Amino acid sequence: MSLDRALELVRRSLGVAYPNPTVGAVVVADGEIVGEGVTEPHGGRHGEVVAIAAAAERARGAALYVTMEPCAHHGRTPPCVDAVLAAGIARVVAGCHDPNPDASGGLEQLRAAGVEVELDDRFEARAQNEAWRTWVARGRPFVTYKVAVTLDGRVTVPDARWVTGEESRLLVHQLRASADAVFQSYADRGVFRGFSASDATRQRSMARSLNHSKASWLVTVQRGKPVRCRSGSISTLALES
Repeated sequence: MSLDRALELVRRSLGVAYPNPTVGAVVVADGEIVGEGVTEPHGGRHGEVVAIAAAAERARGAALYVTMEPCAHHGRTPPCVDAVLAAGIARVVAGCHDPNPDASGGLEQLRAAGVEVELDDRFEARAQNEAWRTWVARGRPFVTYKVAVTLDGRVTVPDARWVTGEESRLLVHQLRASADAVFQSYADRGVFRGFSASDATRQRSMARSLNHSKASWLVTVQRGKPVRCRSGSISTLALES
């Protein structure tokens, strides 16, 4: 029940911690939720630390339900394992393991320190951060391919700008806003082209209106080859036709 609540916290805050994973946590004492939290924006506290701080003294002897095992390394913030031990948490239930080899092993460390631990492996807990998990575990972007087609297999129809409706186009904007980069192609006088500057401006404006913490990077493709792309790592990529 409390792990379900932690998952709900993540659903309401996906992307807030980008490029870090979003983790939800709930502290339960005597059958009552006494603290809960979700990972803060990049560089801020992890969900476990936020929940433990909210529980204050009631965290001692309590149970911690967290969507991913507490981290065991010092990055921008200290290890969450240390915060769990310092708070006197007696039991930890995690929705999935941490796939990052630099940060994993939190459950093992807690068990060795005498804390009761349980892995309640949940598909949703893994799926909530699937793009990040692909990036850290496989070293490649999480790629989504989107194409709009009619029931008879057409991607365009005569004298019509779209083959979709307003609802599906909103979903497309949400998909784009959640991706680091978008490759969008169409034929124009025999030249394969990508996002224009005006396309990118509209996309970033839409991302802000959807309350996403990032906007998709502009990738320009011409004659089948990328000719312009903002530098940096790309962990999520949307391909469109």
